[in-house]
Amino acid sequence: AFSRAPLAELPYAPFQPIFLVARANLDKGFPLLAPPSQAQPHPFVLHDVSEGDWLSFLEDTRAAANLTEKDLARSNLPIVSILPVVNLIVSYGVQKLMKSRKRSKVTATVDDWNHHFFEPRKMQVVLMKGQIKLSGLNEHPMGNLHTPLTAN
Repeated sequence: AFSRAPLAELPYAPFQPIFLVARANLDKGFPLLAPPSQAQPHPFVLHDVSEGDWLSFLEDTRAAANLTEKDLARSNLPIVSILPVVNLIVSYGVQKLMKSRKRSKVTATVDDWNHHFFEPRKMQVVLMKGQIKLSGLNEHPMGNLHTPLTAN
């Protein structure tokens, strides 16, 4: 997707913010669909973002949030492996800690996509947790966004 230049003939007009809510946590990813929009046609059409482009972006963010095989192997501490129940509890705790540290990798992925793909198409993807902006190469204020409510 990064190698494809934006189409010159599109208007790239501004549009109202649109939202896609993650499934529970970042490691579960986002629904594999474009963020809903009342604008017709969808803003992605007018900004040269294909379904394949968007799905690649979602997959990259999910992959950045997930633990690798190496991470999972590190979470099994051999010191407590004599007691299987304790090992499971410690392993779970270590994995939770490792996942919490993945946020910086996810935000770096979003920033990379913004820089190489979305910004040349006159748009920006922002990763937010509630009203808190987690990603973004620039510090443009987000204004008074009314983000959708999420279930805990």
